[in-house]
Amino acid sequence: MSARLLVSIVTYNSDRYLETCIESLKLQTFHDYTIAVWDNASTDETRAIIARYRDLLGATFLSEENVGFSTAHNRLIESTASDYVLVLNPDVFIDPAFSKT
Repeated sequence: MSARLLVSIVTYNSDRYLETCIESLKLQTFHDYTIAVWDNASTDETRAIIARYRDLLGATFLSEENVGFSTAHNRLIESTASDYVLVLNPDVFIDPAFSKT
C-alpha cells in the first residue's frame, strides 16, 4: 500500500539546503508519507547527503543527465500511487505541524 502523501524533491547541486529540508520532514507530526528524490546529475555533495538518508527515502533516482525540474517531478509522481503529492524544493524546510495547517 502506498503512503497517502508523496513528497517529491528534485535536486541539482543542492547540498547547501537538502539536509535541512530532509530533517524538517523527519520532524513531521503526520507520518503517512514517503519521500522520493530525483537528482539531476549534481556535481556537489548532494548525492552524499542522499546516501546518508537512504533509509528515510522511499525512492531515489540518480540521473546521469539533467532532465529538468518538471520532467523529474513528473517521473517521481508517476512512480507512486499516493493520494496527494507535495512538490517540495530542496531549499525549503517545513514546520513539524505543516500537515495540520
